[in-house]
Parts: sequence; structure tokens; C-alpha cells
Amino acid sequence: MANITKEYLDRKFKEQQRYIDKRFDGVDKRFDGVDKRFEGVEKRFESVDRQFKTVDDHFKTIDARFDQQTKDLKAHAVELQEELARMTNKGFEEIIKQLDVRQRVEELERDMKLIRKAINI
Repeated sequence: MANITKEYLDRKFKEQQRYIDKRFDGVDKRFDGVDKRFEGVEKRFESVDRQFKTVDDHFKTIDARFDQQTKDLKAHAVELQEELARMTNKGFEEIIKQLDVRQRVEELERDMKLIRKAINI
């Protein structure tokens, strides 16, 4: 009877061992599936990271162009201000020349003195 019990126990032990192995195989397969899903998620993250890098590079390019345009615009504004200042100064000089008749009056007074002298002679 001891042999039957031992054989019975050995068989049951082997059955339990197979059952446990199948369960572990199932768990291993589930973990493999989870690993594959994580790999897919990692690939998606890598893709998103590349897209973000592309967007970052694009924004850096836009920032550089914006900075350059700002510098160009400031330089152009300074040039226009200087040109306006020159035009204003030149205009004022011409107006002052037109309004400053002292020299012309002096010339006319000299001419008039000469004419008076000529008439008196």
C-alpha cells in the first residue's frame, strides 16, 4: 500500500507540477504581451519626442528669424529717423534763409546809397 500511495502522490505531484508550469507559462505569456505593449508605448514616446524636437527646432528657427527681423526693423527705423532729422534740419535752414533778409536788405541799402550818390553827382 505504501507503493500505491507513493505512486499516487508522485502522479499527483507531477500533475501539480504540470499545472503550475502551465500557469507560469500563461503568466510568462502575459508578461511577454505586457512587454510588447511597453515596447510599443516606448516607440510611440520616441516618435513623440522626435516630433517635439522637430517642433522645438522649428520654433528656434522662428525665434532666430523674428530676432533678425526685429534688428532689421530697428535699424531701418533709426535710418528713417536720421533721414527725417536731416530733412527737417534742411527745411529749417531753407526757411531761415528765406526769412533772414538782413543780408539782402544790406545789399539793397548799399545799392540805394550808390544810386543816391550817383544821382547827387
